[in-house]
Amino acid sequence: MVHSPTIALILALAILSTAIQGQARASSHEGWFVRGGTVDVRAEPADGAERVTQAHLGTEVVVIGEADDWAKVRIPVQGNYPGWIRKSAIVPAREAGAFASAKQLAVVRVARAPVFRSEQGGEPVVAQVTLGARLAVLGRRGRLVRVAFPGGESGYIAEDAVALYDRDGTPPRRGADDIIKTATQLLGVPYLWGGMSTDGVDCSGFVYTVFYANGIVLPRDAHEQYTVGTPVGRGDLRPGDLVFYSTYAAGASHVGIYMGEHRVIQSGSRTRGVAVIDLDDPHYGPKYIGARRVL
Repeated sequence: MVHSPTIALILALAILSTAIQGQARASSHEGWFVRGGTVDVRAEPADGAERVTQAHLGTEVVVIGEADDWAKVRIPVQGNYPGWIRKSAIVPAREAGAFASAKQLAVVRVARAPVFRSEQGGEPVVAQVTLGARLAVLGRRGRLVRVAFPGGESGYIAEDAVALYDRDGTPPRRGADDIIKTATQLLGVPYLWGGMSTDGVDCSGFVYTVFYANGIVLPRDAHEQYTVGTPVGRGDLRPGDLVFYSTYAAGASHVGIYMGEHRVIQSGSRTRGVAVIDLDDPHYGPKYIGARRVL
């Protein structure tokens, strides 16, 4: 017969073991990568839940929980932005092969670019990648860069479509002319709440992606973007400055990029996507609250 103190100890150890296993299931903190395209990140583990942001191809995420076919993640490059993502959309670092081990990455700097299966180009194409996507660099072939995807595929992309950088760093930092050039490539892209891709962007997702592709990492949301850089007076605006408006919520709830000559490029629901507006636009102008310089 087992004495009651022994039974109590066994039960305590069993409970502790279960708790540890449950904690491991809820928060592995292992690095994972978005394996293809730009994926939705939801407020809850359901396709119909609010889209809070998106994660570009190759973005690293940390899994901190799970529910059925969903993983709760935080996105370090977006300031540890939290949300839920389909498990099928991500791959663990231990299974990402060349993508995980490569010392150099390439960020896509154009709205859309093909990755060819052969260095001769043409068909077949492995994938069409979009602005902000990250690929691993395997080598160079003339004016092509050999790249790998997190899911294991590889191919060749034009060198002028990407910027190369060390895995531990950020893309090369560029100036206002490049910011404006990148932003104008997205003219006409539709508005999408939480969007960060050339298929749809919201105001801060547009700004974040344009600046990231040019080596400047900003917070994900407009109200946080309003806290970085240096305040700029309305009369001292320069191309590349961020301009902010108070629209649907108090404080900075809308953001655009100043282009010079009283013009702002932004993505708004009112303009149905990325468009150029006047700084004194009848709708947005009266809601202007300030600007920040981050270049």
